Amino acid sequence: MAKALEAEAREALQRRSDEAIYARRNNAVEQERRIKESELNTEIAVEEKRRQIRETQMAADIALEEQRSGLMDKRVENERKDADSRAYTLEVTLKPVRDVDWRTLMTISQRGGDRNL
Repeated sequence: MAKALEAEAREALQRRSDEAIYARRNNAVEQERRIKESELNTEIAVEEKRRQIRETQMAADIALEEQRSGLMDKRVENERKDADSRAYTLEVTLKPVRDVDWRTLMTISQRGGDRNL
């Protein structure tokens, strides 16, 4: 009878020991899962930050290119105005001699001036 009670007590102790081991293993697995999840969340956060940085850089590059385009348009407009101004100046300067015969112009230039015009 004593052996049967001892066996029953030993089996109960063994069962509690097994349950404690099982609980520790489950706890270790759960902690490992939390660690992996935390690492994954960290990776996701890092990739999100990298994506935001890339998007910000692309937006800055686009803004810079748009600004350059605007400056080029302004430069072309200014050069066109400058060319128009020079063309007008040349036209006004040459207008008095446009209708003069070329022989007269040659004669004047050989004498050194426009004394007879």
